[in-house]
Amino acid sequence: MTDARDPALEAVLSLPPEASAVVLGAPGTGKTGALLGLLERRLAQGALAADEAVILAPSRQAATRLRDVAGVRLGVPTNGPLVRTVTSLAFDLVGAARLEAGLEPPRLLSGAEQDRVIAELLAGEAEERATRDGPGASTRRCAACADSGPSFASWPCA
Repeated sequence: MTDARDPALEAVLSLPPEASAVVLGAPGTGKTGALLGLLERRLAQGALAADEAVILAPSRQAATRLRDVAGVRLGVPTNGPLVRTVTSLAFDLVGAARLEAGLEPPRLLSGAEQDRVIAELLAGEAEERATRDGPGASTRRCAACADSGPSFASWPCA
């Protein structure tokens, strides 16, 4: 949507490179089109390189949809994703900062890896409690829990 006859759209598209703006509107009013039009102009004018731009989307699904649209419309290669989520950008920034500091970057865990880590933490906690509290401590319940039944999750002292 780069119809310059729309005064609101033209106001966005003619913003100087150093300007910032907030574009408000209901769904379907052209905010994303205005953003892509502005980016398209900046790239064509040489005021911005494709690798210097990032568009933030609220979810992975929205980022994927917008990445497809932006890729076709802009037709420029980038070293990384042009459209991403805030979480994705934050993860990359933290990773880059850790690398720069000579530290290992963070690593995302799969669901199975998370389950294994949680199981190890729980096993370590149970072992620590047994060592600290003595034999049979894990099966004892306080007076408030005596009538709570067999479900550990419902014990207030757990």
